[in-house]
Amino acid sequence: MHQRLIVASSQSAEDFNDIDSKVIPFNKATSAEVSLEVANWLNENSFSSEGGRWNSSPADWYVIGGRWSGELDKLEYGVTWDDLVYHLKSLLTKEELENYDERFVNSEHLKKYKLALDKWWQEKANSTESTHPWLRDNYFQGGHSDSRPLTKKLWKGLENEFSYQGEESWIMIDKWVRHTKDENGGKGIWYDDTTEWKDLKDKAVDYDEDDFLSEDDVDAKDQIWLTVVDYHY
Repeated sequence: MHQRLIVASSQSAEDFNDIDSKVIPFNKATSAEVSLEVANWLNENSFSSEGGRWNSSPADWYVIGGRWSGELDKLEYGVTWDDLVYHLKSLLTKEELENYDERFVNSEHLKKYKLALDKWWQEKANSTESTHPWLRDNYFQGGHSDSRPLTKKLWKGLENEFSYQGEESWIMIDKWVRHTKDENGGKGIWYDDTTEWKDLKDKAVDYDEDDFLSEDDVDAKDQIWLTVVDYHY
């Protein structure tokens, strides 16, 4: 059985090469780097093997993105399952529509309308590199840009979708916890497994369409990124 997991990690622009800004831009390279770190952390803590952090591992195997590849993109851009279905149906012939079942995605339809599906998705995602979620390889270990910074638009989508906090759907990465002090030398904040969705709300940032993120609103050492994991148990 497959389960979706959302992993949150605290990232710093100082850890990324060739980034002069304190803002980590969202692109294919930075997303892949965060996804790799998340995968390494899960492996080190025996997420899908014996011993380590979990005595009895919750998964027998996992993949970044997988069946939920593009989930964060859809939440960021406000694209729903109904939107995906509506567009596909607009491409089908009369005969194909008569045999169409909205509960399933027909692989023959995906092959036939691949170019049109990709073009539509790229317009939604404002990217020429994006592949429609239904056309992605669900077994690609590194995911398909399935790590994203937590923006306010993404937070709103997540808040609407997740109404509860549970270990089965959420893990907070503590390997990169950053202990900082305020100007008065006060105690810093540690992010760990007790962190809940509501605790991250103030960490969600606005972004400018041209610069992606506003540097005035971002702490260089405390940018929350989310990563989608598809695990089997």
